[in-house]
Amino acid sequence: STLRALRCDFVGNWTADPNFNGGGGLLGSSGTAIELRECRFFGNRTARVAGAVWVTLGASIAATRCRFEENYGHDAACFGVANGSRAHLSSCLFARNRADIFSSALEVWNGPATGAPSSARVENCTFADNETTAGYGAIVVS
Repeated sequence: STLRALRCDFVGNWTADPNFNGGGGLLGSSGTAIELRECRFFGNRTARVAGAVWVTLGASIAATRCRFEENYGHDAACFGVANGSRAHLSSCLFARNRADIFSSALEVWNGPATGAPSSARVENCTFADNETTAGYGAIVVS
């Protein structure tokens, strides 16, 4: 499956079920290819991982000139890349995102679902005023 979004707003979305992995604004999974250009993710929340965007199970995402602001996730406030997925982030803003644990803006890791390596390429992005209560800062790679 493929998704292309140009100048779209994802505002105030919420996944409240703690049994659901996350992606309050957008979830890409199972080999999905996603392209975002000049989109805004503002005030999205999840009870689990990645309040704004969650890509997992071999999905790929390219985000150009996007804004990720004031999103909340219990684990990974804003953007999560896991389980063999790939992200290319270019000229994006990550600001005022908040997490309880781990990263406040971007988290990249090899998850238990596949154990496959995940990756993120980050170019010309700004990370500002992101916060985590018990975590490691703006970006976590593990």
